[in-house]
Amino acid sequence: MKLFHFVLLFLMLSYKAAIAQVVTVSEEISIRTDDTYQIIGRLNNQYLILFSRENLTKVQAFNDDFRMVWDKELELDKRRPVPIGIVANTNDFFLVYEFKNKGESVVKVHKYNASANLIDSVTLKNFGFQFITPSYELLRSDDRSKILLHFIQDQKEVHAVSFDLNTMKVLWETAFTVNDLYQSREEPQVLVDNKGRMYFTLSKDNFRSKNKEHTYDIFSYTSESTSPQINIVSFRDSLTYDIQFEYDNLNETLKAGGLYGDRNIAWAKGYFFLTIPSKNPAQYQLYFHEFTDELVEKFLAKDATSKNRGIFDTEVQEIILRRDGGILMIAEKVKISQRGGPSGLSTVPYYYNRNATSNLNNLTDYYFDQLLVLSIHPDGEKHWENVLHKKQYSQDDNGIYSSYFLLKNPGNLQFIFNDEVKEENTVSEYALNGDGTFERHSIMSTDNQRIRVRFRDALQISTKEIIMPSERRSRVKLVRIRFE
Repeated sequence: MKLFHFVLLFLMLSYKAAIAQVVTVSEEISIRTDDTYQIIGRLNNQYLILFSRENLTKVQAFNDDFRMVWDKELELDKRRPVPIGIVANTNDFFLVYEFKNKGESVVKVHKYNASANLIDSVTLKNFGFQFITPSYELLRSDDRSKILLHFIQDQKEVHAVSFDLNTMKVLWETAFTVNDLYQSREEPQVLVDNKGRMYFTLSKDNFRSKNKEHTYDIFSYTSESTSPQINIVSFRDSLTYDIQFEYDNLNETLKAGGLYGDRNIAWAKGYFFLTIPSKNPAQYQLYFHEFTDELVEKFLAKDATSKNRGIFDTEVQEIILRRDGGILMIAEKVKISQRGGPSGLSTVPYYYNRNATSNLNNLTDYYFDQLLVLSIHPDGEKHWENVLHKKQYSQDDNGIYSSYFLLKNPGNLQFIFNDEVKEENTVSEYALNGDGTFERHSIMSTDNQRIRVRFRDALQISTKEIIMPSERRSRVKLVRIRFE
């Protein structure tokens, strides 16, 4: 077993003390092209990771020194079991998987302790015969007590099941038809709150028209519902460039942050904040802020135009809920271009597939650059705006080593990312304070370590610890960073 430890000390003026990171790297694990894996988390001071391939699902455990101490194959139903997702707590974890039983599609929930011993097993739902296996999506509530399994059938019918992990019982299940779902230009967003309620969002008429107004239909469903409640949010004279929804369990409101345009949503001219109270959704509030010329120029850098039309090639990656009811919105400049083929150079939508490859006639370039961070008060007033610069480029890798991971702690937010996408690389962070001020620091170097860290797949273990995979040449290692 080869184990790497390297410690870097640096001075952080905001803390007025020397802060260290301890980086630990495990032995490499061989994987096949059809393998999938997911870090489960830290349970009873051991780190668990799940590996799956056809008819084999196993868990490997590592101790605090990242030495593998055991592995165990999980006994699932034999007819083509496929893991859908995992939810982990401090002392146990839940595996949701699908399998076939006499041609029918069945979903089960298994509960395991920290030693991967089966504690309980429940059939979540038998969905009957499915001509095409549904594309299941599994969501968990913030407090990890509820999960929501859903899929869309025939581009019109929404199937959903809400499940309580504490009692291992189904709270409710439903199937309902959504009109005009196939006409929407964006994927619906689905959320589940700590009570097991579902929220399903549908964008409608997101184009300039004299006869139609751009709206969002918000479908909500609870255990007391017989059919989903529908609330309509009007965007008045604006169009949505990009949006992210989040449920605020503390303030019991559905919130969204995004970018908006007017005549042409190829450009975003500003940002907005939407808040919808659960008890009275008709009393929603929607606030708009137009970008200043200074912010556009700072964010676009070399790509800025002499005439402020707004920003482009930008995605809202996430919104962070403030305890006072406000939000922090994070957007990233992302561009994916294809070269070669009959059309030459073109921009393509981003998607993720670890095993995807490109041929010589169709090369794909991935650019993940600067971050736009916007803080908004609960009354919709602008708090502050800032830009965090980075520049990441890669080719034919689906951008899996790009972007960032956000470590959340009471003192600040830490944006952790690869400076460059290559094997000999440095890892940096932006430490962002609540007033919008920040500092940039170097965290570690990957020189001679044979690791390529995937920060987008990192998992926060505590306020001072993250764990993430490194994937290089069909070899996986676990990498842990502890901030001390």
